[in-house]
Amino acid sequence: MWDVTDENKELLMAWISEYGQSETKTFVENHLKGKTVALNYEELSKILMPLTDDFPVYKFVERLKVHKPIVKKVTNPAYEARIQKLKREQENREYLEMTSSIDPNRHYGSERLMGSFGEVLITFSCWKKFIVFDILYLQELKMVNRQMLAVFNTVVTVGGAFSFGFFGLNYAYPSLNMGIETRMTIGFALATVVFFADLYFIVKGMDNMESTALEVVEMSF
Repeated sequence: MWDVTDENKELLMAWISEYGQSETKTFVENHLKGKTVALNYEELSKILMPLTDDFPVYKFVERLKVHKPIVKKVTNPAYEARIQKLKREQENREYLEMTSSIDPNRHYGSERLMGSFGEVLITFSCWKKFIVFDILYLQELKMVNRQMLAVFNTVVTVGGAFSFGFFGLNYAYPSLNMGIETRMTIGFALATVVFFADLYFIVKGMDNMESTALEVVEMSF
């Protein structure tokens, strides 16, 4: 379809006015009423074909403009409401992101006092477990050190007892003229007595250290 401009209307009416009462004149007068006139190909052909022999129809054709229909925008109320809701949610998220550094206790527009309290408890619990782990680690190091010292002390005392029985009696009483077998027997006897005595104190000390470690764990929790 083509839009008929005001100039085309005037030109066409001037041409038609020279005609008497005819079908073409009546058709043109009926179709040119109104501010906006849009004609299709059949209508233009019906108007212009009778005028071709008497008037420069090309002037009319040159001034025609393609008709651009106005498309009415049909909106869905539910769709528009959904769009507006999403816009508000996006604006709220942007606002909360901008103000998060100012008020860290806000969470989607509401205060998170209990949430912060829970975070403090979790942090305190983690630190407590970390401290307990350090205490247990130190206790284990102390236990290992004590055990190593006890083993070293046992080796020294047992060796000293054997040396005393093997060499000491020979130096103290050379007149006894004890043989090597006798001195070794005396040395092993003294070393055995000292060994079991040290073993008793080692086992007793280990029981005390384990009970101390358990008390530390129970106090921590």
